[in-house]
Amino acid sequence: MPELQASSFNQVHVTLADGTSFAGVRGTSTGTGKGTITNSFNAVVQVIKDAGRGAGTFRVRRGFLAFDTSGITGTVSAATLSLTVSHASPDLPKLAIVRGTDDGSALADFDAITGYNSSATMSGNVTDLAAVPAHDFSSNSSNDTVTISLNSTARGLMTSQDELYIVLVSYAHDYLLVEPTSGGFFDVGLYGTTHSTTSRRPHIDYTEVAAGYTHLPLNVAAADINQVNNVASADIHSIIDV
Repeated sequence: MPELQASSFNQVHVTLADGTSFAGVRGTSTGTGKGTITNSFNAVVQVIKDAGRGAGTFRVRRGFLAFDTSGITGTVSAATLSLTVSHASPDLPKLAIVRGTDDGSALADFDAITGYNSSATMSGNVTDLAAVPAHDFSSNSSNDTVTISLNSTARGLMTSQDELYIVLVSYAHDYLLVEPTSGGFFDVGLYGTTHSTTSRRPHIDYTEVAAGYTHLPLNVAAADINQVNNVASADIHSIIDV
């Protein structure tokens, strides 16, 4: 089964201090910070409500994976995304996997999600690339590798697009637009694209079915196909003996 390593892995987050709201932070179109995940990062997907004056401090962080799918020419019949946990916090989140529009390398990519509405739940608006939620990290520990089946939409994009953008978000809070409880820290760390153990890097394993043959490899024009079909059985040996 072929394996496709992530071509990039980035994170973009928004952190706003006292006097803000969770909805206001999540609804921001531009991040306040970003980073590239090479070896590992301890909070790739994160939602925080830190108690303080007023409404407290909120943070929402999203992970962005990019895969170069330009070499896939056939139909992808099965695909799984593998992620390895580098840091397990006390409150590990449920994960949602949605289609992105960019690779998360810029602050403006915080809302680079297909169909995203900053003031509404992602449910029914974005393009899901796996079951919802895609995975529950609550039973995972450091160095666990989780395997997530990608749905038919994701598999279709692997064939039709030269680049597949996957965004990792917190299901319970970011995806559903539900404010966490005060003092809540929900995050998970993951290994990145240059980790020394190749199997721990984010990757997609997939099965590709080659595209079917047409009249083109035989150099037979479409208009002449009927002539081939009408060859009498008695004349088959003449073709074979050519």
